[in-house]
Formats: sequence, C-alpha cells, structure tokens
Amino acid sequence: MTVHPPLPLLLLLLLLLLPLPPVQGCQKGAWATGYLTADLPSVSVKPGDSFSCACCALCHQNPTCASLSFSPATGECRLHSTVAGYDTLTPDNSWKYFVMPGRSQHHQFCRQDSDCLVKGDFCRGRVCTNQTAVTCRVIYQTFGAADRFGNYISPMFGWLNNTGVLLACRMGSKDEGYTRIFRSYGGKAFDRETMFQYNSELTEDVQHSMLYLADHLRHAGTEDTYQLKVHPELYSGYFYAVIDFQVPRAEPVLSDVPRPGVGSLQTSSNFLRFRWTMTMPYVPAASYLSVELYVDVPAR
Repeated sequence: MTVHPPLPLLLLLLLLLLPLPPVQGCQKGAWATGYLTADLPSVSVKPGDSFSCACCALCHQNPTCASLSFSPATGECRLHSTVAGYDTLTPDNSWKYFVMPGRSQHHQFCRQDSDCLVKGDFCRGRVCTNQTAVTCRVIYQTFGAADRFGNYISPMFGWLNNTGVLLACRMGSKDEGYTRIFRSYGGKAFDRETMFQYNSELTEDVQHSMLYLADHLRHAGTEDTYQLKVHPELYSGYFYAVIDFQVPRAEPVLSDVPRPGVGSLQTSSNFLRFRWTMTMPYVPAASYLSVELYVDVPAR
C-alpha cells in the first residue's frame, strides 16, 4: 500500500521547490512616490498599500521590467522597461514607485551600489552617479530635478562626507538648489555650542543643524565662491526676508574670525540689521534669533 504524505506537507514541499519572486527586493523603495508613463502593458491588482507586492511580483515575472508604479487607490500597476530619475519621474503622492534590483543606468534611482550598471557609478543619494557629493544643487542641476518637485522640498536624499544624509532643499527658479544647513525658529536662544547640538535629524518641528557638514558642502564645488543665504523668521513659522551674498571658497562657513561687512534688509513690517560673523549670524543687542541658513555650491 502506498502511503501519501499529508496535504499540508505536500504544499510545503511544493513551495520549497518553486522559485518565488523576490518581491522584497523591489519593496525597498529607491524613491517613495510618483510614477512613470507605462511603456509595458498595465495591469490591475487589488487596491490598497499591501497589494504593491503583487505588482512587484508581476514586474519580476516580466524579464524586460525594470521598475513599476502602483496606485493604492485604484490598484493600477504600471510596468516600465527603464528606471526613473529626477528628470523623468512625475511627482505624485497618490502613487508608489519601486525599482527592481540591478537595473539602474547613470543618474537613475537606485537602492544600493549593486543596482548601478555603469562602471564607476555608485548609489549615492539614491541615484547611480560618479559624483563624490550629492547636494541640493546637484539634484537640481546635474540630476535634472529643477523645480519639478516644488520650490521647497524636505527631505531629499543627499551624499556628503561619504555617507547618505537627508537634505532640505530650496529648488525654485530663484533658489536653484540651495541646501539648508541650519534652522532655529520661535525665538530659541543659541550660541556656537548649541548650534552644533541641534537635532541633526530632518524634521520640521524641531531645531535642525547640518553645520557639522558645512565645510564638506563648501568643498563640493569648484567655483571660486559659494553662496550664503540668511532667512529670518518674520513671524511664527514664516521665513521670508533674505540676505544673500557670495563668499570666497577659501573662507569656511564657520570660523572665530568675523566676516567683514554689514548686511541689512527692510520689509514693510520689520527692519532687521544683521552682521554675519563666521561664527553665527546675529541681531545686535539680541540673544534670541529665528533664522534659516542656506548654502549653494555650483555643481561639479
């Protein structure tokens, strides 16, 4: 008499023998939201965030599929034969975008170095590139984002001092890739020490500082000068007025030696006079200041 194994055991053996699609690979998103226009047949799966894995599995089964766009609201699953970059992805929070492993060309989104197909490219700032630094200006100019993602974007994915960092970027037509390095608001007191102790995580409801990377940012360009912008907070949470000036690249962003010159600005409701020292910007005779600092360096 032939003895058959119980049905659950048969199913287990079958699952072990079948090659399962590595849907977890494309679930590690290189970029969270947006979509491409489908150039492979679109399909429909069940709506809902949890069904993006089904869309990933369909992409894996198609040997020409390199990335996919999924709409949790409608269940539409778009398959693509290429990987998006900043210059081709359409920003849209109602879509999820995923990249398949090992399919990314130069200046396309990636998750890790092994995704990059071009020799000499590495996954830096979630883009396959040979750039040694990824700043807001690089994203704006070299990667082709321009102002397609909005005038102010936070967070963006950068690369400084050989590590990934989150950036807050000004990307409008008048702010073509400024990187925010410091933010203090609500009249918080600060000095040279506390400027560096601010939370380095990029959240909008706390003080924020990237000053520990300021000189790495300064050295990311090759021009003779770099640009500094000061945005004072004119009233609660609203940063508007600007002091904008060029600094010789040989001069550090922060130093104990005062920077010569006085900058002033006037608005209909405020008159603020700043002197920028390389230690900190300040309002004379005031111990509290709400301000944002931005640095722009031309891309290599």
